[in-house]
Parts: sequence; structure tokens; C-alpha cells
Amino acid sequence: AVLDPTGGIIYVSKVESPQSIRVQTRLGQLTPAWCTATGRALLAYHPEVAERVLAGKLVARTPRTVTDARRIRTLLADVADKGYAVTRAENHPEMSGIAAPVRDHTGDVIAACGLGIPAFRMDRALVERSIPLVLRASAEISRLLGNLPVKGRNSHGR
Repeated sequence: AVLDPTGGIIYVSKVESPQSIRVQTRLGQLTPAWCTATGRALLAYHPEVAERVLAGKLVARTPRTVTDARRIRTLLADVADKGYAVTRAENHPEMSGIAAPVRDHTGDVIAACGLGIPAFRMDRALVERSIPLVLRASAEISRLLGNLPVKGRNSHGR
């Protein structure tokens, strides 16, 4: 997904799951960034866009949607610290996700690589198994875009 100038995200590529029950996203679909894992993986590294989005009205999309701007700022700081985002049924009641930033050759975050997971499948064990996979995928995409690790900097740019 990439960040849209409006502060939403747009899905630009996807790989379908072999599972018969899976998360459905549409390429080109504009989705709020503040309540999705891919969106938070982007907003955490674009504070000016995050502030613009969080200054607006945040309407709950599910019973689990975090709508408090202060809480979302804390979540974004956590994403920037850990290098990945996790959401559970915040944008859609049946969808959850894990995402990490994708960096270009300059080190700037230009996209996010995410894993959509049906909410009923998302337990602690699956999250713990999936985070390293998402981090590796985003690092590989970043490498293909010319982002090379800098000595003394961890895999998420610090």
C-alpha cells in the first residue's frame, strides 16, 4: 500500500492467500490509514500527514476502532520504535493485519507491506510467527528498491 495525499492508503499490489476464507482488498481501493496496519506503518514515518489526519474527525468503523488521536499517536510511536504495526478488527470487524514500512534507496518510507488476516484466525501465536515474515518481506522489497542497510542502523531505519 502507498500513502495517498488525502491521508488514506491505496492498495497497489497483492498476493492472494491460498486459504478459502481470506481478507478481501481491492487494488486501487482508498482506505483510511489511521485504522489499518499498512496505514499506521506509513503514518508512523510521515508525521505531517499523521497530524493532518488525526486533526480530523475519526469515526469508529468497528467496535474495536481506536478513535482517540492521543492513543493513535502512541500507537504510531510504537510502530516507529518496533518497525511494524498490528491492528485487530479496527477497519473491518472481520479483518486484522500486520504491516511494516518499505523504504526507497534514500531510506524514506514510500510504502507498506502488509499481511491481512481474518480476525478469527489472529491469535498471539500467529502474530508472533507472522511479524518476522512481514519484516523480511518489507526488507526485501526495500532492498530491491535500492535500500541498503547502513552499519549501526537497524532494519527499520534507525
